[in-house]
Amino acid sequence: MTFGEQLEKLRKEKHMTQEEMGEKFGICASTLSNYERGVHQPDLEFIDKVADYFHVSIDYMFGRTSFCSPIDQLNVLLSDSFTVGDLLNIVLDYDHPHLELLLSYLDYLSSRHALAITEKPSDKNKA
Repeated sequence: MTFGEQLEKLRKEKHMTQEEMGEKFGICASTLSNYERGVHQPDLEFIDKVADYFHVSIDYMFGRTSFCSPIDQLNVLLSDSFTVGDLLNIVLDYDHPHLELLLSYLDYLSSRHALAITEKPSDKNKA
């Protein structure tokens, strides 16, 4: 996906018109339209502001990754001393068979979690 396509997608997800978004960022709607259509490329300052506003990474804006969260999300603590980035580093070190096992286990945990959410408190008391 190009920068312009991603920009348009994010704008529409926020239910913003080009006029509204242009006003938000201090540019004309026609300039925004040119960015979305790839006629012109914005400057780095605009790109940075847009990424911050939509809370996505610049790499995501340019289609270099499907991971839309900013890189600082990797520093989010999952426990007292374990971050999302730590978890990602562990997963990236797995060989294919171990990765398949991990994904299978995560699928199992997800289904258990979904089941726990849908159970009513009275259902748990009966078990």
